[in-house]
Amino acid sequence: MTTNDIFRAAAVTGHRKLIYGLDEADLEETFRTLIQKKIDTFYLGLATGFDTVCFKILYRLKKEYPIRLIGCAPYRGQSDHWQEEDRKFYDFMCRQLDELVILSERYTPECMFERNRYMIDRAGTVVAYLKRRSGGTYYTVHYAREKERKIVYV
Repeated sequence: MTTNDIFRAAAVTGHRKLIYGLDEADLEETFRTLIQKKIDTFYLGLATGFDTVCFKILYRLKKEYPIRLIGCAPYRGQSDHWQEEDRKFYDFMCRQLDELVILSERYTPECMFERNRYMIDRAGTVVAYLKRRSGGTYYTVHYAREKERKIVYV
């Protein structure tokens, strides 16, 4: 992976529960702007909530633009204990990706953080839905700041 690859990639991070509201039209415009700035690869954590909304928008945009969607699962079987509807959509997402990266064969206490670092290490820009100062999204944004990534808040 080259520095140029990193600057042509974006990662998404956000909460699983969207209790604070999310303007999906604004999020789509954010992605369109990034694509116009030559970002052509998007890393998705494949979790419920924000990741799923991002996938839906990017999947639609993929029909208009030559972008790549790379899903990053923290461990094999990530969706095994989800509700049936969420599991089915997870399977659909995985089939539509240009690439699926599975970071661990089994769950570990660190696997979510490893997945998040993996995405940030490969992306020059981070699209973040951050509404509180704790949890995985907060950790990921903090890590992105340490790595001097551009952060776009939605």
